[in-house]
Amino acid sequence: MGVTLSPGMAESRATVLRGGEEFVVPSSELVPGDVVIVREGDVVSADIRVFESEGLMVDEATITGESVPASKDETVVLDPATPPYDMVNMLFSGTTVVRGSGTGYVFRTGRRTYLASIAERAKESSPDSPLTCAVREFFKRYVFLLIAVFASVGIIGYSQGRELWNLAYLLVAQMV
Repeated sequence: MGVTLSPGMAESRATVLRGGEEFVVPSSELVPGDVVIVREGDVVSADIRVFESEGLMVDEATITGESVPASKDETVVLDPATPPYDMVNMLFSGTTVVRGSGTGYVFRTGRRTYLASIAERAKESSPDSPLTCAVREFFKRYVFLLIAVFASVGIIGYSQGRELWNLAYLLVAQMV
């Protein structure tokens, strides 16, 4: 898998085994079940279950944030509940092969990849932080208190017989 620069655009490509022969195809043509060969420098463009590898190490910073490349081992059998960052027998879309080579089956492509699911979750609005909730509650109470003070000053000033323009001047001065 690699990136081929075309005039005006970058096209991601993958090396696949079809009918016993290697072909380089656009990543958009990958389908679940394809056998993909990855080598040093390749950008993984689908989620792949590795079944053969030789010293395979992958930079998974786009997925995990880890700065150290992860070693891959196809012999490990994992529990289905294993989190993606612990899956040592998988390659995820958006990661980069930094050493070695490997072969595996494509099991997710496009919007079904783990990277795409992260992107979808990033679009969702995050819950309010405790600080945001506290500021919102403070603001409600503060506005209520200001209205109560303005109303009190206005009623008291009116009951003292002050002129409306004088009363308006006093209320504007209070706002400052």
